[in-house]
Amino acid sequence: MVCHIIIEVEITKYTSYAQDKNTSVIGKMKIVVSIILCIVGVVSAIQSLPSTEREESIQHNGKWTKLKHAKRKVALFDGMITALPPILQRLINTLVDVGAFPSCERPNHVLINEYQSGEGILPHTDGPAYHSQTATISLGGSDVIFKLTPRQQHESSAELQQESKSSSLEVLLHGNGSLVLFKNDAYLNYCHSISEGVFQETTSDGKVLVQRGYRVSLTFRRKKK
Repeated sequence: MVCHIIIEVEITKYTSYAQDKNTSVIGKMKIVVSIILCIVGVVSAIQSLPSTEREESIQHNGKWTKLKHAKRKVALFDGMITALPPILQRLINTLVDVGAFPSCERPNHVLINEYQSGEGILPHTDGPAYHSQTATISLGGSDVIFKLTPRQQHESSAELQQESKSSSLEVLLHGNGSLVLFKNDAYLNYCHSISEGVFQETTSDGKVLVQRGYRVSLTFRRKKK
């Protein structure tokens, strides 16, 4: 089964990002995205995996899968299992061209998340399986508040949690093609999240009211071998 999503994407530079947290927006570019979600073949790159893990990877690669712990759907494209679809390769080329990733560490892993109105994701890190850099493009038209909070706020005592709130960061992502890149300290020592079960929310300064609607995100990473 093949599903096509054709969306015009405009990536615009925003100045509200905290550069000291290694968080930035890359761009000013306009592209047409055709996300192809399809059943993909198997190549020798996964032959070293245990059979059960290999079979599970093959089963889910390039297909919509509903998460067990949430209602939303995801589609995973792992370039270590098989070659990424040409349209994702084109997007990766663009990310490299604008400096989001070095040419020697091109993304080889793309995760597509579908969010219905009000759906979000709990605070988490992407973990040690990937290089410490992530780029995410927002599509679908809906804005959302992307939050970065220190890991100690989720893992430490109430006193430390209160102290860490001052170094939290929020970013308004626009659903017409915002590109957010975070790496190094922001990747390793901060959790990122989107509020769950919220249909509208206000930025912490009270200046912007965000109406939450349908959104699709494309997250690009480089998976370690």
